[in-house]
Amino acid sequence: MAGFNEVYEGVKLAIEAGLTPMIWGPPAIGKTSMGKQLAIDLFGQPGETEKTVLSNHFKILTGNTTRIDHLTGIPHNVNNDMVWSKPGWIPKPDEASGGGIILLDEVTDAVVSIQKGFYTLALEHRIDEHEIPENWYVAMAGNRPEDKSGSKMLPSALITRCVHFGLYCDVPNFEPYLPESADIDIDQWLQWAVKNNIDPMIVAYLKTFKRPESIYRFQNTPRTLEMVSKLILASGHDYLSKTLHLAIIGTVGQVAGADLISFFRLASQIPDIDTILQDPDSAAIPTDYGILNALCACLIHVGNVTNADKILKYGRRLDLEPMVFLVELLRKKDLAIAGLPEFIIWRNQNSMYIG
Repeated sequence: MAGFNEVYEGVKLAIEAGLTPMIWGPPAIGKTSMGKQLAIDLFGQPGETEKTVLSNHFKILTGNTTRIDHLTGIPHNVNNDMVWSKPGWIPKPDEASGGGIILLDEVTDAVVSIQKGFYTLALEHRIDEHEIPENWYVAMAGNRPEDKSGSKMLPSALITRCVHFGLYCDVPNFEPYLPESADIDIDQWLQWAVKNNIDPMIVAYLKTFKRPESIYRFQNTPRTLEMVSKLILASGHDYLSKTLHLAIIGTVGQVAGADLISFFRLASQIPDIDTILQDPDSAAIPTDYGILNALCACLIHVGNVTNADKILKYGRRLDLEPMVFLVELLRKKDLAIAGLPEFIIWRNQNSMYIG
């Protein structure tokens, strides 16, 4: 359970990561006020009054009064093509430069068809053909089902599009509303992850605890793990930040979040990467399996054709499993690495392990 300041910093981190925070709490607890305060603090200018800031940098869409045309606009004919007018809550070009927050309030009171209309708004910051300006951000707020306000749970696809925070309360238990698991090919996802700049600690975590449910188990999914990577980047890679930890739990759930946070604490002990690149023949090799996987993931993350020979030299000193993990994902990340002398030496010695 977190108070106003802790949740405020977590919501701010989610916004800075380009994600959609969802603030849960009973009526009259301060959820809407938090959205307004964020707009003032993040987008207000010296000399502006609070009223001016809110009129220029804060827009609110209330779920329990929203109709579908409020989201899509009204269709009209332009040269025999159907064009949808832009809804008034989407910032106009003359408003866009200042930036701001669009708060989708009372989303748990909206009918299901409207909640589903929020899918692309939460994940991609667009609604049909209407794009939210780049420097405007989306946040959501609502009551929990147990708050007796007539609210309902969000659809599972919307739950996994948000970073959830409980204001003076716990986040609802989403497990009854989410798919239990899916049989994901973790090796294929790791190949995608290293090509798409997913944080290396997430890659290392999945390598260390490699089982299908470690990548899809209720709120912990490929999508939410990518969201965690964005949160880590926005935090400045401060893996031990309490604000980051609160946001991670709100993204992947309590159990998976606690596992990730514990792994981050372990992985903080990895050797210096520059030392390995400077002296791959004698640099220390961690004996702990988790730390070694974290190190390999970091080497994959920084690896390219200019430094891969040194990484491969270091990799040839490792035991078989971490060596294959390092070399294979490094090759999958950049196919040009397969033509380097050190890779050719490794391939000739280990051809039976190449996928």
